[in-house]
Order: sequence, then C-alpha cells, then structure tokens
Amino acid sequence: MKGESSRRGRTSPEYRIRVSFGVPLDFAFAWCTDYTPEDPDLEGESYQRKIIERTPHRVIFEDLEENEDGWDWGRDVVTLLPPNRW
Repeated sequence: MKGESSRRGRTSPEYRIRVSFGVPLDFAFAWCTDYTPEDPDLEGESYQRKIIERTPHRVIFEDLEENEDGWDWGRDVVTLLPPNRW
C-alpha cells in the first residue's frame, strides 16, 4: 500500500506496513483498506472525511479539520497493491 498526500503542499513518503492477522488474506486486506467517512468516529477524532474515488487499485479521500489557525484540508491518494500471498 502506497500513500501520497498533498497536505500543505508536501508529498508524503511511501509507507510499508507489516502486520500479522489470524484471518484470510482477502479479509485482512479489505479491512485495512476500507476507508470511510466514519473513520474519524472510530479514531475518536472530529475531522470530516469525504471519499472522492474508490477503485480496486486506488482510493482518494479528503479530510477537513478545524484547528486553532483555521482549517486544515488534505487530499490523500492511496494506491492499493493487493498481496498475492500470506
């Protein structure tokens, strides 16, 4: 899974995450990449998330959060690279 962010005009680095789950591979991948507007509630946060695009290989979402200096807006493009083995 690769992430790219345009928050504050910066491009974020690529992240590689390795975690073991005791579930089938397709279930774990779907759960880890299920971005929704309800994510802030699950995280106990107050930002707003809007899903712009979702395809089998990419998710684009925007987050909007109010802070002491005004509003912080960010767009994230996540490239989905489904694993083919456990």
